[in-house]
Formats: sequence, structure tokens, C-alpha cells
Amino acid sequence: MENSLLALLKCNACQKIALSDRGSSLVCTHCGHAYRVIHGKPVMYENEAINGIERGESHEVPWRFAELLADEHKRGLNLGAGNSVKPRPNIINVDYLLYKNGDLAVDAHNLPFADGAFDVVASFNVFEHLSDPLRVSQEIFRVLKPGGKLIIHTAFLQPLHMEPHHFFNATEYGVRYWFRQFDVERIEVSPNFSPLLNLAWIASIIQAGAKFLDDTDREKISQLTLDELARFWRDTSTGREVVWDSEIFNLSQKLPVSTRNAVGGGFELEASRPGFVGE
Repeated sequence: MENSLLALLKCNACQKIALSDRGSSLVCTHCGHAYRVIHGKPVMYENEAINGIERGESHEVPWRFAELLADEHKRGLNLGAGNSVKPRPNIINVDYLLYKNGDLAVDAHNLPFADGAFDVVASFNVFEHLSDPLRVSQEIFRVLKPGGKLIIHTAFLQPLHMEPHHFFNATEYGVRYWFRQFDVERIEVSPNFSPLLNLAWIASIIQAGAKFLDDTDREKISQLTLDELARFWRDTSTGREVVWDSEIFNLSQKLPVSTRNAVGGGFELEASRPGFVGE
């Protein structure tokens, strides 16, 4: 491992910058805790890492990240990089999985880096897959230098993907809440999240689910227009009792459960508190 990277790493067991490269492991010289090295890449958490080494390329990293790191003396972290190719050599790629183009495997909720280690942190299409996004935002805050930059892309109305590891879709106000420690300079819908692109994704999932319906219902769904759907919503939004008898509603209810789960507007939960032990 490069000494420049090793110097940034802290032991999550004792929080000291005291890791020594032993080839098959990184060992903390302060507390003795050892971290596995697989395919030459450290795994900085205790659970079994999922090997993504053989997976294909990930999405191209947005140009803005590379622009902010044009100064070769700056250091960037691509959190949840997948197998994306580094646009600059001064970027460290990390993910929970082990990837060919990654530098190490980390748990984003407990980053193994020194305070203020990075000038720029980026995280693209990751936060919807985190079990505790607020905790991760706090970790990013910690590893950024004062005045350091953050760029994220995260889902709002995207369909279910990478299940079962898709936990949170956030509104603008949810994103602002997660990153309330930061000075937010800009928050907007980037081109990859454009409304019609997102609608096309949803439509493709509905169309795929319609394959399980009879020919008549499948044809009705395929011929629905944006204008018809918008008119249906306007006509029924003020008197919801009309919805339940409408053809569009009944067609939607015939779609497979997997389709409704992927692009439904929300979920109803019914649950019980467990009884005391022995009851």
C-alpha cells in the first residue's frame, strides 16, 4: 500500500493513526487490531466483504468532482465509488464492496480516515442505500478539511433498485436535513435526475410488470398517455372516492406486487410490539 494512503488511515478500534502494512493485513501498532487485505485491498470493517472485483465499470464520475481536484496537491474521496475509473490520480475510491478500481473497502458509517484528511468528498447515488444517512454525513463532515467541498447525488423519486439495500429516498428538505452541518451552496436537480428521464424509468418498470396481465389490460396500459394520466389525477385529486372505481386505478391494482413495490407512492405498515420474554 502507498505510504500516502496509509498515513491517512486510522484504526477504528482505538481511533489512532498507527497502522502498519503486514502484506496480508494492516495491523494497528497501538492496539494490535488487524484488518484483512484481500486482492491487495484493505477491508476496514469486521463483516465479510462482498467481492465485486469482477464486476463491470460503474457510471462515469461527474466532471465537477475532477474540476475541484485539478490542483494535484489536493486530495479527494469518492465514497461509494463502485468500479468507477478515477478521473484524477489524487482521488481515493472506496466502497463497501471490493472493486478492481477501488483502493479499499470501508463502512461509510465509520470511515477509517483521519479528521480533515480530504479537500473534496463526493458520493454519487449512494445515500439512498445507507442505513443511517445522517451518521454518514457526520463522518464526511469529520474527514473534510475546514472549507472542504462536498458533492452528492441522491435519489428522490427513483424506483426501487439494488434491493434489499435501498432504504431512503429524500426530498430537497430531507437532503438539507442530512447535511445541515454544512453551508449548502447549491441544491438542484442534476441532468441525470431529470423528471422525464425518471418518468421513463418508472414507465419501463410498469410496462415490464404489465407483461403478466392479460392481452386486453396490457394493451390498455401500454396506450396510456401522459395527458390521460395527468387528466385522471386532476379529475380525481379533489374527490378521492372517484379513484377507486376508475379504470386506471383498477389497472394499477392488477400489476404484480413486485412492480407496485418498485414504483408505488408509499407503503402502509401494520405491526405489533413484541411481548415480554416468556409471554
